[in-house]
Amino acid sequence: MKMLSTRLLLPLRRRLGASKVINLSINPGKVEEGYRNALNDAEKADLVERVWKRDFTLWSTSPDEIVDRLGWLDAHERMRGEIKGILALKDTLIAEGYERVLLLGMGGSSLAPELFAKVFNDCGGLSLEVLDTTVPADIIEVSGRIDPQKTLFIVSSKSGTTVEPISLMKHFFNLTVECVGEREAPSHFVAITTPGTKLAEHADKSGFRANYLNDPEIGGRYSALSLVGLVPAALAGVDNSRLLDSAESEVKRAKGVLALNLAASLGVFLGECGRVGLDKLTLLAPKALRPFSDWVEQLIAESTGKDGRGLLPVIQEGLGDPEDYDDDRVFISLSMMGDDFLSGPLEKFSNEGYPVIRIELDERYDIGGLFFIFEFATAVAGWRMGIQPFNQPDVEAAKESARQALAEYALKGSFNTPNPDLTDGPIALYGETVSNSAREAIDNFFQSTGEGGYVAIQSYLGRAPSILEVLNKLKMEAVRESGKAVTLGVGPRFLHSTGQLHKGGAPGGRYLQLTGDDEMDIKIPAEEMTFGVLKDAQALGDAAALERAGRRVLRVHISGDVMDGLSSLIGRLR
Repeated sequence: MKMLSTRLLLPLRRRLGASKVINLSINPGKVEEGYRNALNDAEKADLVERVWKRDFTLWSTSPDEIVDRLGWLDAHERMRGEIKGILALKDTLIAEGYERVLLLGMGGSSLAPELFAKVFNDCGGLSLEVLDTTVPADIIEVSGRIDPQKTLFIVSSKSGTTVEPISLMKHFFNLTVECVGEREAPSHFVAITTPGTKLAEHADKSGFRANYLNDPEIGGRYSALSLVGLVPAALAGVDNSRLLDSAESEVKRAKGVLALNLAASLGVFLGECGRVGLDKLTLLAPKALRPFSDWVEQLIAESTGKDGRGLLPVIQEGLGDPEDYDDDRVFISLSMMGDDFLSGPLEKFSNEGYPVIRIELDERYDIGGLFFIFEFATAVAGWRMGIQPFNQPDVEAAKESARQALAEYALKGSFNTPNPDLTDGPIALYGETVSNSAREAIDNFFQSTGEGGYVAIQSYLGRAPSILEVLNKLKMEAVRESGKAVTLGVGPRFLHSTGQLHKGGAPGGRYLQLTGDDEMDIKIPAEEMTFGVLKDAQALGDAAALERAGRRVLRVHISGDVMDGLSSLIGRLR
């Protein structure tokens, strides 16, 4: 295979002191000529200079949701002044006997904190955990496990009205009142939101321990290096100064010429891949770095999945042989330097013409720089793909459908669901089912995935390890039957991550929605509904929004014991 010029294959390095570097190399494979042309177009367009000038015309003829969404470009500078105060809060909490932080958020408000909880879980701070669900079983499990007296609850929502964290706040506030009394309960709560929101007003009025007001010009998925990510990180013992040092180094590089600009070059490459139909980004990482994939999945999918285009991140997938994949794949490998992670197998893919990106970190605090690299690259990819990367126009469609379903439930006491198209024991199917059994219907659904398509499994069955294990078996079945890229999303979390791409991205996807009966349910305080009802409305609303967007959806509902029904379904598919 013809090799690209040294300038484009040379690893781009970041130096801190004498030895610390981030290495990134791009082997463009079959995109070589297009990438070269894209770089030339970027230089002619003064791309880098215009990004830093916040020139909205790079992405749109209108400044709406662009000029007021670029605060992430210099967030690292403002965060320096916040570190001392956050550390003082951590020290106070530890002195008062607190042991845990439970963050209640969704999407951009929860994914960076979850990364910190998993990658930096040995830093000597408070134990950090994230809850981003409306599934009753998950909420009941966490409620029974934590001690509210020793827990700080962070309620994180940019808009201040996000239904999941606000509903969870009400539940855990009542639980805390039962434990420590009404007077002391507010001191167990902290809010992270933006100025003037209902959550900010509620936090002040209720006497929350702290009310952090984030820059309103930073969108949720671009907020990892703002108060949204750094407050929970610091409480968990993460050294925010080191994260910001790493980010600052990449900011400086991202202001340089394109030939040495890691973030911009990566963005141009990803954008060119998406533009020519290589839109399945296979993200590979060892276990220690795998949480980064969850964060970047939302950033890329929600930013690029619109106007009938988009880059689909494919995460938590093992690496097969080159002949196992369609020609719409791009492979991104993330590892620590010296690990030699998948270097041999990936060389085979490069030799077959697949685009391969390799990223190596010197240490885990390089994640601070990696956050910024991918934020900048995603914005640049949007330019090359001709889309506006800072809005999410189709997310609201699912929310509106869910609100309609809830209004209907409030009037009738039930949802207006049609009769199943097929019933097979405890399993009811809704959608195209040209078959006589659940097994045939689902296999046929997977097999109907066309060229350039993918399968998205959307589960509202909770995050219990036993359930996730079975869902991953179902995912492997989908890979075998469809021969395409397969993603697994846990609802309602994925609505705030890949949901935009599902409805606004390229057509051709197949969406298998899994719902089930709730063995137990919990009423949402001060609301005329339970968490189970809210969860069901979200599932029905998203299915309706997908169908309105012309997507093919097959809903599978399991009656009775969810684990038994799911295991039975997998057994039938074998």
